[in-house]
Amino acid sequence: MRADRSPSTFDCQARGSIALWLGPLALAGVLIAAGMSEALGVPIRSWPVWVEWLPWVVGLAVLGMPHGAFDHEIGPLLRRLSGRDRSGSLKAHLAFASGYLLLMAAVLLVWWVAPGLALALFLIAAALHFGQGDLVWSRPLRVAGGRIDRLAFLLTRGCVPIVLPVLAFPDLFGEALARFGGQTTASGGPPPPPLPQGTAAWWTAWLLVGGASLTQLIRGVSLASRRADLRRDIAAELGETALLWASFALVPPILAMGVYFHVWHALRHVERIADLAAPGRRPGVLATLGWFLKRTWPTNTAAFLLMGGLGWLAWDRIREPTDLGFLALAFLSAVTIPHLIVVAAMDRFQGVWSVKPVGSGGSIV
Repeated sequence: MRADRSPSTFDCQARGSIALWLGPLALAGVLIAAGMSEALGVPIRSWPVWVEWLPWVVGLAVLGMPHGAFDHEIGPLLRRLSGRDRSGSLKAHLAFASGYLLLMAAVLLVWWVAPGLALALFLIAAALHFGQGDLVWSRPLRVAGGRIDRLAFLLTRGCVPIVLPVLAFPDLFGEALARFGGQTTASGGPPPPPLPQGTAAWWTAWLLVGGASLTQLIRGVSLASRRADLRRDIAAELGETALLWASFALVPPILAMGVYFHVWHALRHVERIADLAAPGRRPGVLATLGWFLKRTWPTNTAAFLLMGGLGWLAWDRIREPTDLGFLALAFLSAVTIPHLIVVAAMDRFQGVWSVKPVGSGGSIV
């Protein structure tokens, strides 16, 4: 049962929805399968390529692309819920679409001329966005967390899926970056990793992901010691963080990200959108997903057509099937930047960063 709430207050009791647990369960299943494979003498890196890309092939059309296909309706929806506007004007829709597409074009241009820079910008944006996606679901932070707690949570949940694989699988990311950029080494050896071990960038990355995670752990335990009513939620959140660490440090990154992005991140975003736009809908994951796909199929179709056009333009750079995956990555990065801005508007509307004053059960830091 959904708790009573005003439109601008996110229903953290929806955490009980199965949509919130499918992601961790799926990622745990992959981690267990990887562990069993290693125990049986079958290294994870020897798995067929199609196994790693299977979550992307299955999930991209159902969850991956559609979860951002509602962006054009977010502005009118938030204005309607706040009572400021009950009719979305054509001018506002055209202005939004123009800005969205121009920002996408700018990102794709950077990928075309400077893939290394584009990858760095994408990783930063993706880390912020993944942190956003989980932060809104945190009941302990909504009830009693301060800004430091929220920042540590956002950085942890964002950096672990993005930064940790680059550190744990440096050779794979070096090859991917070199292949997409058409670069070769003078000696003909393996390309250098994006973050060479022992460099300032390498240490900075470890300090970022490790420091944020340690801060979340310490402050979470501290809050649990003071608030017995939040201990179960805090334990669940710390368990999810530990699961993310294990998955992205041990499971091949394409497979881990494919499961995480679709079943964890995208499904939670769909649940959040549905909670705002259709609070009276039929309960259940399938019902919510059906409602969402029905609302987003035109935009979703247009996005796939646009991605197909991008593939046609970049056809001369595609030398093997894996390159298609990196082309899709470039397109996803192009939609991530404007999508990040839209989600930030949702965060502001729902008060994700608002902190209760001292004396009301909240914190000021």
